[in-house]
Amino acid sequence: MVQESLQWETHPPPRYKWLVFTFSPTHTDNLPLSTPTAAPHTYLQPHIGVTYTAVDGVKQSFNDSICVTGPRDSFFFNVMDVAQKRDPKSFMYTLSVWSAYITSVQGLEAHPEDSTYWQLLSYGIPLTLGAGCYAVSHGERLEVRFSKYKLQGTGQPEDKGCS
Repeated sequence: MVQESLQWETHPPPRYKWLVFTFSPTHTDNLPLSTPTAAPHTYLQPHIGVTYTAVDGVKQSFNDSICVTGPRDSFFFNVMDVAQKRDPKSFMYTLSVWSAYITSVQGLEAHPEDSTYWQLLSYGIPLTLGAGCYAVSHGERLEVRFSKYKLQGTGQPEDKGCS
């Protein structure tokens, strides 16, 4: 039988704690007693690196990527800002005057009349949050893709004709 004892140890900086497990036998046999050891010193990095890509998914006129770094508490918009500052030609974007809705990238504008929009993706998977709400992670692959949406229906009854 092994008795499990838990102990908290604090390492600099004081706000981070690690749980250290120490195992010791309950019987007096020939097994050596384990010695508590400190958890490895792992600190959150102050900055994260992400890959950001802007893609024209309709006409395939561009597909540009850039690696950027920013604070670890960055959002998708922060990544877009850093990319725009580093390479304005490839990563310039504009927002709607009404909200934080991306209206253009590289001068290519989204229009409801053409059913086009700028889709946000992470690792190729569409995001359910907007660029101002989506917190990015170190090593993530972000993308804005110019896309077309399909209307689900016109609201008019289908004319099946008479036969």
